[in-house]
This record gives sequence, structure tokens and C-alpha cells, in this order.
Amino acid sequence: MKTILITNRKGGVGKSAIASQYAHYLADKLQLRVLFIDLDSQANSTKALTAKQAAITSATKAVEAFTNKAASVESGNFVVLRGSPELDLLDMEQARRNEFAGNFKSFIARVGAQFDVCVIDTAPTLDIRMKSAVISTNYLVAPIQLAQEAIDGLRSLLQTVAAAKDSLNPGLHFIGILPNQVMDTPFQKENLAAIVQHFANLLIALPEGGFALIRRTTAIEESQAEGVPIWKHAKTSARDAWRKIEPSFAHIASTMGVFNTSTQGAAHHGH
Repeated sequence: MKTILITNRKGGVGKSAIASQYAHYLADKLQLRVLFIDLDSQANSTKALTAKQAAITSATKAVEAFTNKAASVESGNFVVLRGSPELDLLDMEQARRNEFAGNFKSFIARVGAQFDVCVIDTAPTLDIRMKSAVISTNYLVAPIQLAQEAIDGLRSLLQTVAAAKDSLNPGLHFIGILPNQVMDTPFQKENLAAIVQHFANLLIALPEGGFALIRRTTAIEESQAEGVPIWKHAKTSARDAWRKIEPSFAHIASTMGVFNTSTQGAAHHGH
């Protein structure tokens, strides 16, 4: 099982929507067995993924991956460990933080044979949830918004990633930053140019040229609210939006080594 963490130290960047839609993509388009771990107490991803039964909700809650040494999960094509308010209390028990982190890492290793990919969504705070996820994941993508405070938050996330690589997770692969909710305004174009100038090596370069980014569209929010993948939303605008998003998702999946070219290649050679 390959594990990917979609996270940022800054809230409001749309990471839950990206994590959910990427999980839909892996399960529906790539036909992989997907485990989704929702480490955000607000459980927005859980609601979006299970509203229309696209994914099944595990009897095990995400918090149990930290607190229960023997936590397990049902097998299935698309299973969600749901977020719940108890997740916010984990950091309060300071004496048990190492135990919690160890339990989480063991849980990921233990359920690895049941799934092809695990997608983890966290709250934007650098607490035991995010730290545990960073030391337990193979890949990390950081959605950002094109505003100065998001760029500032990026530096602290990169420090966290560097520290994890140095000590507890040397195999961690930082795929890159993913500008989200990008608009064609002069202000945003200026900020994107600044990111390209200062962080070009951290952007996700696409094989066909340019960088991975997701443009602002109400179609993503509408799909999330409805609990469906964006390409299955009734609106034409959603399907148009998906055509622009798909190359980015395909490239991230390819970087993870889970992109099956024999079944998917035909769909992408047209890009």
C-alpha cells in the first residue's frame, strides 16, 4: 500500500476537497482499493465521501488508529476511517504522544496488505495527528492558495517535512505544492509568478509542460456537497473542470507508482 498525505499548515486552502476528489479518482477511475483516513475532527471529507455511499464508513474511527494498538479495518474497494471530535483531544495527552504516533505508524503498516493506496487528510494544525501522518506516509502533496500567508505557511510545512526526512521517515517523498482555487486575476497571476520564481523546484511539473494547479470552480464545492466525484456531477461545467484537473491527478498517481498505464493510458495520450 502506498500512502499519500494531503496537508498544509494553513486552513482554508481546500485540502479536504482535493484529498476527497483524489481518493475518488484512485477508486473510480484507476480501480484501486483505497483507504481514506480523515484526521480532521470536522470530518468534511468523511461526509463528502460517504454521503452517496461512494465509500463505506469503517466501524473503526480514525482516532482509534492512535489510541488502540490492535485497531483494524474492514477490507473493501473504498473505505473511510471517519473523522470525529475526539481527534482534537489527542494532543492534550502529552505523555502519550509517542505512543499515539507509534500506534498510527503500526496501523498503517498492519493494514497495508488490504489496500493499494491510503489517502490521509489532516487538520491544518501541527499537532500529533499531522506529525504522525508525516512520519507514516510515503508521499506528501501540499495544496496552497495564492496569497502571502499561504506562502508563509509553506515554509513551516517544509521545515516539518525536512525534519521528518532527517530522522523518522527518510523515505518520505515530497511530491510538491499544488496551487488551488487559482483565479485569472492580476493579483493571483503576480503571486503565481512569485511562487514560480522562488519555489519552482517545489511545484509539480507536468510531463506535457506547465505545473499542476487547480483553478477556482464552484463545481468542486458542488460535487463535495453532493458526495460525488466531479466527473459524475450533472453540470457540464463540472466535467469541463475535471478535464483540466485530470492531468494533475494522473501525474501525482504516476509519481506514486499507482497509475496503471495499460487501463488508463488511452485516456491520457489525448492531453
